Parts: sequence; C-alpha cells; structure tokens
Amino acid sequence: MTYDEAVDISLEEIKVLKAIDEPLWEELDRKREEYIRIHGEVELDDDEEDE
Repeated sequence: MTYDEAVDISLEEIKVLKAIDEPLWEELDRKREEYIRIHGEVELDDDEEDE
C-alpha cells in the first residue's frame, strides 16, 4: 500500500467515525482544576530574562 492510498483510506474512515464522550476528559479537567486550586495558576512571563 502506498502512502497516498493509506491517506485516501484514512480520509474515508474519518467520514464515518463517531465522537465518543470519553469520561477520561471529565476526570482530567477535574484533576486540573483541583491542581490549580491547590497550587495556583501558573503565570508564564516571556519578558523575564533567564538568570
């Protein structure tokens, strides 16, 4: 199978894929919110020089 054939097959398969409501994402969001609540929001400052 050539690369182009594989791409064509993949594009056809994408058309019939159905989204899955994965509970993992809800758990990940909950854990991220909990981490931020405990440790605070990370602030990135690109203007600071490395010391």
